[in-house]
Amino acid sequence: MISAFIEFVMSLETVIEQNLSRRLVDDLILEIKEHPAYFEMVFSYLFSPKQRLAWRSGWILCHLQQQAPHFFVAKQKEMMDLLLSTPYHGVRRSLLFLICHSEQTDYPVAFINQCFEWMLSPKQPPAIQVYSMYCLSKVCALYPDFTTELLVCLENVETSDYSKGFTSARKKTLIDLLHKKQ
Repeated sequence: MISAFIEFVMSLETVIEQNLSRRLVDDLILEIKEHPAYFEMVFSYLFSPKQRLAWRSGWILCHLQQQAPHFFVAKQKEMMDLLLSTPYHGVRRSLLFLICHSEQTDYPVAFINQCFEWMLSPKQPPAIQVYSMYCLSKVCALYPDFTTELLVCLENVETSDYSKGFTSARKKTLIDLLHKKQ
């Protein structure tokens, strides 16, 4: 029985690293929903030194959260800690997505500061900038004192330094923040 489990774990890791497709992601999500212990395995792959395994596990978890967000409730602190330390942009993007779409109600100052830094850094990939912006917008809903700071930052950004995706998200976020402030 244990050897079968070890074979399964090894094959799961291999599948994620080599043959991942949207259909396979959907199949894995069904398996995770039926066998919650598989969630722990896929979640642990986020911490892998293998970039491809970590990134693809993040992708699977993003799709899982849309169908079964309850898996992530107890993982908020781990996700925050990993987000601030991972060197992989793909994992960072996935974690920002997961945190942004979670029921998170407690945001550490280090997280908020890092989101401001990532959002304003033209060196960051657009997805990280945008998800950082969305996370900060969510923080503003919980802590209205941050709204003015985020508004000022977004209003003073030189949009020519950023992608069209960032500029579009900035415009939408500004509208949302101004609407909520009134």
